[in-house]
This record gives sequence, C-alpha cells and structure tokens, in this order.
Amino acid sequence: MHRLACLGLVASLLLAPACRKDARVARVDRGPYRPWIQGLPGRHTVGGRVTTESGFAPLADELKPAVVNLYTELPVRTPRADPEADPEGDGPAAPPAGVRNVLGSGAIISPEGYILTNRHVVDGADAIRVRLADGSTFNAAVVGSDDRYDLGLIKVTTDRPLPTVTLGDSDALRVGQWLIVIGNPFGLQHSVTVGIVSAKDRQIGNGPYDDFIQTDASINPGNSGGPIFDVTGQVVAIARSTRRGAQGIGFAVPVNTAKRFVEEVLAKGAIVRGWLGVSTQDVTPELARVLGIPAEPGVLVTQVVAGSPADAAGLRRGDLVRSVAGRPVTAKGEFSRVMGMTRVGDVVDLVVVRGGKDLSARATMVAKPVEPVAASPAPPPTGLGLVLAERAPGELPTTPRGGLSVVHVAPDGPAERAGMQDGDLVVEVDREAVTSMAAWERRIAATPSGGTLLLLVARPSGDEYLMLKKP
Repeated sequence: MHRLACLGLVASLLLAPACRKDARVARVDRGPYRPWIQGLPGRHTVGGRVTTESGFAPLADELKPAVVNLYTELPVRTPRADPEADPEGDGPAAPPAGVRNVLGSGAIISPEGYILTNRHVVDGADAIRVRLADGSTFNAAVVGSDDRYDLGLIKVTTDRPLPTVTLGDSDALRVGQWLIVIGNPFGLQHSVTVGIVSAKDRQIGNGPYDDFIQTDASINPGNSGGPIFDVTGQVVAIARSTRRGAQGIGFAVPVNTAKRFVEEVLAKGAIVRGWLGVSTQDVTPELARVLGIPAEPGVLVTQVVAGSPADAAGLRRGDLVRSVAGRPVTAKGEFSRVMGMTRVGDVVDLVVVRGGKDLSARATMVAKPVEPVAASPAPPPTGLGLVLAERAPGELPTTPRGGLSVVHVAPDGPAERAGMQDGDLVVEVDREAVTSMAAWERRIAATPSGGTLLLLVARPSGDEYLMLKKP
C-alpha cells in the first residue's frame, strides 16, 4: 500500500507541469516578459526530477547554488527583539550599538549578480552580506524596492558568472501543487522544505494591494525573500511572511508580480504604477436597490476624474465594474489589487454594467498626477514661530469660549518648545481673555524681549497652561 501511495504521488508530480498550461489567466494586456528573464542564452535547464527513490534531492542539489543567504545590518533607534536576528551566531559578528542584524534569503536572477529578495530585509541597510552555497561571500547594494509588495532587488559585483534561477509563471499555479522552499531560516543555511499551494489570491491585511500565495511549506524568520520553486525547478513565488501563532501557514509574493517589479526597476530605476482615475465602493443589496442597479457582483464607480484614463475610456459615475483584464472583480479590494499590478502604458480592458447592459471599455494607464503640496504659512515677524487666526465662539467642541486658533507651529521655534500644537485654541494671555488678533498683537508688543507669556490653551482633552518665552 505504501509503494502504491508513493507511485501515485510521483505521478501527480510529473503531471503537474502539463496541467498548468491550461490554467494561465492574463491579468493585463501587455507584452511578453523581458528576454533576459526568460530564454537567456547559456541558461542551463534544470534536469533534476522527483522520484520515489531520490525524493526532492536531485532538484534541491541543482537549485541550491542559485539561492543565497543574506545577512544585513539595519540601524535602529531603540533596542528591540527581532524575530529575524541571527539566533545561532552563524552570521556576521555582533553588530555595533544602534544596529541590528537581520537574516534573509534571495535568488540570483542574472549571471551579473542581480538578486531578488524582500524589501524589509535590505531596505535602509548599512551593510548587506551575501553568502552562496559554496561558501563564497559578497557585499551587495540595493538597486530598487517596492513597499507595497515587499520586494527588493540588490546587486553584487562579481568577476565570474553566477548560477541563476529561472522565473516561472505564478498564474499557472494550482491549489494542491507541490512547492519547494530553499532559504536561511534562523541562520540554518540553505535549508530545504516542501509543501503545497494551500490557496491563491490571499488577503493578509497588507493594504489595498493584497494578493499572496498561501503555502503550508515551512517558512520561518530568515526565509524572507527566498525563492519558492515548483517541481520543474522554476521560481513561482518569493517567501514573505508567516502568521504569528499559526502553524503550517506561510505567504509568498507571486513571481509574476516580482517579474514586473524587476523589469521596471532595471528599465526605469523606480516603480511607476498605473493610474485609472476612479473612486469605487462595494455594492450592498440596499445600495443597489436605492440606485436601481443590478444586485450582482462588481464594484460601483463613484467618481471619474476629468481627463483621466477612465474618463477617456468613457466610464461614468454609477457604472458597475464586473471585470478587469478578463478577471472578474467582486469587491473593491480585488479591484484595487488588479489595478496595483498595472504600470504606465498598460492597456486594460474593463466590462461595466450601465442601464442593465454590459459595455466594454479600454483604458491606457498613466502615472498619477502629483498633487501640489500646500506650503506651510510663514510665521509673522514676532519671532515666536507661531501662526494664529481668529475663531468664533463655540467652534471647538467642549469649548464655548472664543479664542485664537493655532494654524501653524514652526519646528524648533519658541512656540514648539513651549508645547504648542497645530489646532490648539489660545483663550487667555496673561490671565486675560483674547478674542482678536489685535488684542494678541497688543499683548505681544507690551511684552519685553526675554519676557514670558502665560497662555491658557484649550484642547479637546482639556485646558492647559503653557509658558511662551518671547525672543
């Protein structure tokens, strides 16, 4: 019985690649991935195979040389326990004060030394040390990072071609398919674990661009940024995190997301996401009834920005978006995740419901316009570092008195040193009510340089006296 079970297992492993071909789903209308990622001349084909006799050993032997262990030094303001700090002492020497060691993993994606990993492992690091399976070490520098998907790209300088991984197709993954994880958990270099795809398109509270692969393969601190392979030896995901307190639950970034990240960083030096120019919300049955729209899956368009790609594509307020790039969307979070995958220049097809009819729209994504930042008001020439404005009585809840509203407190000025904050209400100066700018200015003029003003400040939490020294 045991032998029959093993044979069945092997058969399922060997059939998995063939099954994946029919499962591909295009998410956006875009060109093929860059040739340097796929079909690079000289890139060797993984020949290791899973069998009942050898298990995953031949495959692991071939993949390990292209997986790296990372040891980084990150600055810290205050000491704290770090779950990814080196617990075995097998990494670098104890860091200097104000620095913590962090473990991580990565995959070499080009012979020239580009390495894909997690952003949180390397971003802001004072030093990054890379260790290969053969024991050789390199210093690395950060090339680019993506905070939304926690991806990082680093580069080492080498005088010899490095072994590389091949990036696969995460859209083709199927729940139940075998996965192989290689990394640096707790400093245990080049550890190999196996598991399956537990789920796809998981939301783990990572914000609006939540789209992760769930696996039961063992992932621990130090695995972060490491590659996850399928049984053909192709990278299909990048290990990211585990759920605290849970067992057998790990999450990874789909490799197709990582591909786009690498392409854009190398081509443009930064991530420039596409912008459609709409606001949306989920549709409840009650809202659908009031608006007279179908009570069916989709997201409601509540605003279309004039001159935006959505405007040019003909979208209108009240449209119900049912699918984007051939992918059904049933909730605002799912719509945001699909939009988060787009880049400037991508052409996105949408299907919307308007007046009970399905309509098609096509939008070309652009960069989101930069909103001008309002300049802070300049403090008047009193030297107090303070901007005030008159306020009518009763405007501040719990404070029926009038007063002067604190509009701006200049950094490192006398007002900030006295403890004043934006939004305070000055109701008294030297125990006298102050209700106009004229009264405030008279009091300031009457106070000699070096003198102190006693202010009564009203806040939602209660009144407080502050001592403001005039320069």
